[in-house]
Amino acid sequence: MDKLTRFGLGAKIESLFIETIQNIFIASRKTKPDKLIYLNKASDSFDILKFLFQIMWELKLLNSKQYIALSIKLEEVGRMLGGWQKKTTRQ
Repeated sequence: MDKLTRFGLGAKIESLFIETIQNIFIASRKTKPDKLIYLNKASDSFDILKFLFQIMWELKLLNSKQYIALSIKLEEVGRMLGGWQKKTTRQ
């Protein structure tokens, strides 16, 4: 894979990571009705982020050890985000 493609993929991952954090931050400051909108946006960008990491692994830009370590952390963040979404929906 050429350097430009790797750079583009890395830039997209960085952008999605920042987008996810921004939406989580905004959700933390919103009232209950608006909170779910931003949590859903954060969840969507986070899901795409996880998918791009999987693509990086499949293209062998990440080795299995790196991918497993990253997946564990991503899974934990996903559970926390999902829990916050469920809690907000129930309220």
